[in-house]
Amino acid sequence: MDSDRQLDNCAAVCFLAGDYADGHQQDRRKICSNCDRPVKVCLCNIIPSEPITTVTRIVILHHPHEQRHKLATVPVLSKCLDNCDVIVGRRLRYGDCDILDSLHDDAHRNPNFTSRAIYLFPGADTSPSQEINHWKSSKNTVEMTNYVLIAFDGTWKHAREMMRASLSFLSKFAVQVHLDYDIGNDGGTMFNSDLILRKEPFSGCMSTMEAVARCLRILEPNGISMARRCSDEIILILQLLKTLSGDGFDRLGNARVLVRANNSFQIWKWCMSMAEKCTNMRQLKAIHAIYITLGLPRNTYAVSKLLDFCALSNSGDLSYASRIFAQVQTPNTFLYNALIRAYSSSPQPQFSLNYFNLMLQTSNAAAPDSFTFPFLLIACANGSLEGEGKQIHSWVIKNSFSASNAHVQTALIRFYTNCKALDDARKVFDEITDIDVIQCNVLMSGHLQSGLAKEGLSIFQDMLGRGVGPDEYCVTTALAACAHLGALEQGKWIHEHVTKSEWLEYDVFIGSALVDMYAKCGCINMASEVFESMPTRNKHSWATMIRGFAVHGCPELAISCLERMQVVDGLKPDGVVILAVLAACTHSGLQKEGRGLLDEMESLYGVTPEHEHFSCVVDLLCRAGRLDDALKLIRRMPMKPRASVWGALLSGCRKHNNVNLAELAVKEILLVEDSNEAEEDSAYVQLSNIYLAARQCDDARLIRRRIGDRGLRKTPGYSAIEIDGMVNEFISGDVSHTCLADIHKVLDLAYLDPNFDNLI
Repeated sequence: MDSDRQLDNCAAVCFLAGDYADGHQQDRRKICSNCDRPVKVCLCNIIPSEPITTVTRIVILHHPHEQRHKLATVPVLSKCLDNCDVIVGRRLRYGDCDILDSLHDDAHRNPNFTSRAIYLFPGADTSPSQEINHWKSSKNTVEMTNYVLIAFDGTWKHAREMMRASLSFLSKFAVQVHLDYDIGNDGGTMFNSDLILRKEPFSGCMSTMEAVARCLRILEPNGISMARRCSDEIILILQLLKTLSGDGFDRLGNARVLVRANNSFQIWKWCMSMAEKCTNMRQLKAIHAIYITLGLPRNTYAVSKLLDFCALSNSGDLSYASRIFAQVQTPNTFLYNALIRAYSSSPQPQFSLNYFNLMLQTSNAAAPDSFTFPFLLIACANGSLEGEGKQIHSWVIKNSFSASNAHVQTALIRFYTNCKALDDARKVFDEITDIDVIQCNVLMSGHLQSGLAKEGLSIFQDMLGRGVGPDEYCVTTALAACAHLGALEQGKWIHEHVTKSEWLEYDVFIGSALVDMYAKCGCINMASEVFESMPTRNKHSWATMIRGFAVHGCPELAISCLERMQVVDGLKPDGVVILAVLAACTHSGLQKEGRGLLDEMESLYGVTPEHEHFSCVVDLLCRAGRLDDALKLIRRMPMKPRASVWGALLSGCRKHNNVNLAELAVKEILLVEDSNEAEEDSAYVQLSNIYLAARQCDDARLIRRRIGDRGLRKTPGYSAIEIDGMVNEFISGDVSHTCLADIHKVLDLAYLDPNFDNLI
């Protein structure tokens, strides 16, 4: 009996996992003749081999619509109980059931008839319904044992209709009762049941099967043993039925049949299939429990299925993955790679290196491959482990992985660019015989993110010279470099290249990059022309065009885009678009429009103002000299201001020489928890300049000393100009330009011009 019970529990766990057996769609139409359920979810082996004998007679009116419902519980309940009558119909009448007819006749003949029949239906406070425990303990029924329980099976609407239609018959001999908020065998109350099979119309509903089981625990003379049987047999079946409507594991074959047939291979196959379909750790742990409980073979393939989800899924659990890994005696390369990959992007990337060392030291069945090193290098980059990354590079060279494997080569370039070691990244790139577009993209992006747009653009030109065709991402990166440098002619050439290319798709990303490039290179009309000709536009495209109008002093056009994007493209402005419009108002000094947009953006567009929006309006007010209003706006912010908001106020203080407010802004910046070192350094530099402008030299000297103690070095300013397709950069303090002497001669002549001030 205990072994059978254990098998039942195993089956229940299997149901929690779900069914993904092959050919399910073909078999789902086959109906079991005994339990009237699809054969793949047949419950015959869970139904008690001998029906439960009860003193209480159960009569259930079963609505016709419920006969073929996949979650109908009455057909299964009738198989569990030997004293249960099921009547299919919409109302109870005389002649439907012998026991009800007999009770009706007794009540008609005997005016002092005491009813032993009850019909179960939840009643409102004003209804005549009695709580079932209270009814049973009344003096008229306390000696009774052979009760008759009547229940209505259907949806809430159907059950109410059936009860009302049967009331003229039942009211002659039966009493309406309802269940109290008693603690159920499943651990919850009737209003917090874990066995709800369908969506409840309101709190307190339950299946007919659960309601009958709870009533039997109250009505039967052997209540304790009946409660145990209800739990062991009926409640277990309800748990299985509930899992049939579960979240992703909703169709399962009967695992108990396979266990009894000793078909462990089929269960193992099922477990592997189900592990691939997991959506959360609860499901995976249920599968793992089956695996351990049934003693299934713990081979590497099986563990890899479990480990794959734990380590690589977004809803996985790395600590659980590590425990599974520790149970494997001889893990292979795949298992090591799974954990190395998972930890490389986790908050603990150094663990990837730990598993790599473990692989080298203890494993005879595993060796690093071309998938191991990219993840190790990602871990080194994410963990700022530059020294360890260089050691990995040495190991790669020593074992000849870098010469021919594109994945490893790309990973090395990405590692060095992430560590800002661009010379090393370029060296790896130059050593590659057959470069591909991905490697070019990584190197270009690395240079652009480090502010080296000119070098990034040269990589693009080098790529074309080596016969590598660019993709859409590569083109957008090159256009971003042109925009950064103001390289209009090169940007035009890329535009022409895109237009003539047969393999490049002129998509929304390239179109937006072209708009940005032309706008930043001073060609706002060309930017607008490209924007209007784009086949598709998104919110990013509109934000780019609005920013272009902003920097070119066209605030009216920028503001009009808010309406146009909704009418023309059916797009609702988001926070980025509104920020671009606020920037346009700031550049043009439109205080009323900017402040009004900030106040109404949530009501008009459903966008909650963020720190960036407040920073922009603070900047707008400061440019107009309204520093006190800007401070009031900051004080009224619904969230704690970030350093960027106080930084906008500090910039305004510098322009208007407000020392007191500047000191307050710097103090607040230093108190902000999420401020970074660059923001704090910038605040010190600006405060020093404000002191100098106010002729407070001692205070300025004190700040300069503090800046020196922090090791801050001011980034030199630079400018760039494109001449004959070549970008020339001029950096403050740089004397390395090849035409330096000629440049100074021209500047000396310019200084002699009486209109020099107007030329600047």
